[in-house]
Amino acid sequence: GSQTAAALAKKKQYSVTVLTPFDYMEVSVTMTESIAAGPEEHKNSVFPLLREDGVEYIIDNCVSLTSNEARTKSGQVIPFDLCLVAVGHRIPNFMPNPDTENTADLRKQAISTLYSDLLRANSIVIAGGGAIGTEAAADIKLRHKDKK
Repeated sequence: GSQTAAALAKKKQYSVTVLTPFDYMEVSVTMTESIAAGPEEHKNSVFPLLREDGVEYIIDNCVSLTSNEARTKSGQVIPFDLCLVAVGHRIPNFMPNPDTENTADLRKQAISTLYSDLLRANSIVIAGGGAIGTEAAADIKLRHKDKK
């Protein structure tokens, strides 16, 4: 989504608006390590939102979408001729929750809480043996050899 917005804005013949729930960017492939290593490691995975010239950025959640307008949680109406939807993906804990972690500080607090929970746990269950589950298990075991 951000690459498309940047490419369209460079043409200077479009009015480009990006509606995003986050005021930051997070490197998602590092989140298993960030959770296992704690909030100090997480700071290396969070960056200010990249703002392209010629693009208007609105930090809010989209709550409805019609054929010609988007409505935000705060009530703003954003009219459009063309809407590109880049929804990304949501994986609890490993991806920020747009409802509760929409700022970098809130995300840092959530990572700190996860890390504290990890430190208190004697055993950990990871539901899912796909790429993220396997990576999370390895990152946790690597850093916390006493955990089952």
